[in-house]
Amino acid sequence: MVRWKKMVLIVGGVILLLLVGLVALVHLLVTPERIKGWALPVLQEELHREVTLADVDIGLFSGIALHDLRVRDQDGQNDLLRIESLTLNYRFWPLFSGRLVIDAVLLQRPMFRLVQHADGSMNIDDLLAGSTETSEPKGSSAGSAGGHGIDLLVSKVLLEGGDMQFLRPGTAQDFHLQNLRILVQNITLQGAFPLEMSFLLEETEFNFEGEFDPSASRGRLDLQVARLDLNRFIPASAEKEPTSKASAKSGDPAAEPGPLDVPITFDGTLKIDELLYDEVVVNAVQAEYRLADNRFQLLELTGQIADGTFRAKADVDLARKGFAYAGDFSLEGVDLQSLVPILLPRADRSTHGLMQLQFNFAGAGTDPVRMVKQLKSTGRFSLDKGKLMGSPLLVGLATFLGNPELKILSFQSLSGEYDLKQGVARIKAALDSSKTRLSSSGTVELDGPLDLQLETRLAPDMLRGFSADSPVSRAFTDADGWGVLPLKISGTISDPKFRLSSAGLKSQAKEQVKQKVQEKLQEKLGEQGGAAGKLLDQPLKKLFGQ
Repeated sequence: MVRWKKMVLIVGGVILLLLVGLVALVHLLVTPERIKGWALPVLQEELHREVTLADVDIGLFSGIALHDLRVRDQDGQNDLLRIESLTLNYRFWPLFSGRLVIDAVLLQRPMFRLVQHADGSMNIDDLLAGSTETSEPKGSSAGSAGGHGIDLLVSKVLLEGGDMQFLRPGTAQDFHLQNLRILVQNITLQGAFPLEMSFLLEETEFNFEGEFDPSASRGRLDLQVARLDLNRFIPASAEKEPTSKASAKSGDPAAEPGPLDVPITFDGTLKIDELLYDEVVVNAVQAEYRLADNRFQLLELTGQIADGTFRAKADVDLARKGFAYAGDFSLEGVDLQSLVPILLPRADRSTHGLMQLQFNFAGAGTDPVRMVKQLKSTGRFSLDKGKLMGSPLLVGLATFLGNPELKILSFQSLSGEYDLKQGVARIKAALDSSKTRLSSSGTVELDGPLDLQLETRLAPDMLRGFSADSPVSRAFTDADGWGVLPLKISGTISDPKFRLSSAGLKSQAKEQVKQKVQEKLQEKLGEQGGAAGKLLDQPLKKLFGQ
């Protein structure tokens, strides 16, 4: 029994001596002066800025803690970066060979201050330019600190409680990221390693999760947001800011961005439970994207809006100057009664109905003038069981015909299609209601001018009460008693001009005379009129077609 006690005491003593020796070795090899002598010169040389360090703590198990590390900005008046605590975890066994190998980094409450000056330059432009300079490739992930015997073989980086300010003096468009957290672990140059990031911006929490493989320059990044209020990110002044005449008329291809060479491949997903813009609420937003071969693809974007759904796809070629893009978009079962007053306050309660919309688009350029010239699009739409109130076209039609009732139309269906090229859209549309039936065709230019033919059919009860000088007095009646009036529309969408279509009136007059002639011939021919009428039908068509 005594022997076992002695053995335990001896083993315990040996372990204690080893621990004491290890502590002594740590404090001998890892001293505050050695850490400062390594860290400060390296940081100052790389950053070209003044770097200060308040204190260094050395712990056997807690690692090396650098307290109040500051990197001053170039102006020397503010901090570009301040880290409350920077902890470096090291490996034990390399200490016995006199080497300090750091394999994990923990940053507690770092504060970043980024500034964009009035000329567009930033206070880190020199660092960004330096990072793009080519350097010799390294065969491993280890970095050496010269003659200080310190190696960086970092496999884990954790940043917690971060704070980042992006300042634009003279503007109200400052950004403030809070509660920034970044975790990168199992770092390797030979395969993929996971990464996580989250932060709070404008009271909105963003959560990223993914991975990156540096050997293949490939990664994945997924974003999830519970509630995103775009009103916090888009100032009210930005919505009302007019486009300058210079930018609106530039059309200079040299001003276009690109081409871009993006040497990485990324894909991922986006999920937003609730998205708000103005008073519009969009739910269950989901998207899949891919960035590869200098091409960004929105593989699918879906969501729910105004009791309906939307779906979109897009493809952007970043390798072309001004970029080139194509895609399609659709709406299904969207209730315009709740949507229009929000998107178009001036058109409040002007449009009701359930909308279906499908269109595709293709174009190039970001300059407004060039975009209009390059944009191509075709699509179709329908609006069922709806109502139109007070639109400029209806007001203009009601005023021209002298019937105020036409300013408000409840209809069974409104449908149409368009084909847009070089800023001009060729459209066909038809409206069916109990008061009137409208059928239009022609062109609409994106900068305003209209050139439309409008066949207007008025119900029998709508033909009563018009004065003799009203355009309705020129209307013909069809077999059902509806008045048919061909009109021509010019002007603009906001200020349309109506007039009678002389070509349409002539065509109607020919048809009316033809019908009268056929009726007279039918009366004269009597019982043989059926066969004879068929024989005369073709000559009549030739006669009135001349």
